Amino acid sequence: MPPNSQSNGQSNGLSPSVEQRTTNLLKWTTSLNYNDLPADVITRTKSFLLDTIACSIAGHAHPAVQSFLSFAQQMGPKDGKCQYFFDHGKTTSAAFAALVNGAACHVVELDDLNNAGMIHPVCSFSAT
Repeated sequence: MPPNSQSNGQSNGLSPSVEQRTTNLLKWTTSLNYNDLPADVITRTKSFLLDTIACSIAGHAHPAVQSFLSFAQQMGPKDGKCQYFFDHGKTTSAAFAALVNGAACHVVELDDLNNAGMIHPVCSFSAT
């Protein structure tokens, strides 16, 4: 069931509250099964992921990304459970990894785009 298909938890009588929408989204995503996904969704998702990897390759050496990396290495934990895309062997927190990895994906502005929402959907979640 899609996350917006339930109408319970309405905060203003018109739309579900943020908490209810979050709950609905979590229930829907945790019930997803790979085999239930349409082939075109899987293909498009793979394309987005490859695009994001290519953008991070193109952006990882950019001076801005290197500045974020330097900052993260100085300020972030050295023993986290997350890695920087291009600084293998070094670990940090999810927040610092997302900062550096997200910058690498976005800095060249070639990553995937959803024209309807003007967002870069894959870069946001793959960085974490």
